[in-house]
Amino acid sequence: MHQLSAVIITLNEARNLEQCLQSLEGIADEIIVLDSFSTDATLAIAKKYNCHIVQEKFIGFGPQKNKAIALASNDWILSIDADECLSEALRMSLLNWKQSKANGVLYAMNRRTNYAGHWIRFCGWYPDTLLRLFNRHQAQFSSALVHEEVIFEKHLKVLPLKGDILHYSFPFVFTHLRKIVKYAAIGAEHDIQNGKNCSAFKYYIVPLWIFITQYIIKLGILDGKAGWKVCYYSALAAKRKYGFIRNAAK
Repeated sequence: MHQLSAVIITLNEARNLEQCLQSLEGIADEIIVLDSFSTDATLAIAKKYNCHIVQEKFIGFGPQKNKAIALASNDWILSIDADECLSEALRMSLLNWKQSKANGVLYAMNRRTNYAGHWIRFCGWYPDTLLRLFNRHQAQFSSALVHEEVIFEKHLKVLPLKGDILHYSFPFVFTHLRKIVKYAAIGAEHDIQNGKNCSAFKYYIVPLWIFITQYIIKLGILDGKAGWKVCYYSALAAKRKYGFIRNAAK
């Protein structure tokens, strides 16, 4: 049987964390919580579920997740965010996987996002297929400060697991706006560090193209009012990031 470590990075995730940890019961053999000095009930909730808790300053999503992985006792890693949980179908898939003998394989799963009470079906947000289950000797997260991804040797197979990660990142529309501010600043910092700049064309045209792509081409219109908000604020997020980059160049 595969022994599995679930790794989670946190900062003031009391609203979401218990649901996440409940979904891991019977799946994870240990749960690592790398916390960035939360001031709410995050740590109390983590202790309730016997998590291995370490606190360190946040250094960017990719590097932080790699630090969490390094704390794990097991080679097999399930990376999950505090505002996510496993659907029952995905739990069953993971239980079956634990009994398997597969090696040299990484596993991807779809993520379904709940936006202010509405499950998003389109907008390019579903299926949001993510590689989240892997052997840490064969894969790790990139060093990106935001929008990190798992990097691995190309000869390895990536197989899908049935079931969804349920994503509760946007309980209210204003939480989307708050994330825009946070992620735009981190994304701009990453791009600036890598020598990227932003032309006037990119600043004005790319956000418009993002909206058209998500709302029309990727059928966000079929998600109703929630779809319009998702697409509009996604475009706004890009424009804000580009604005940070342009201001830094002045």
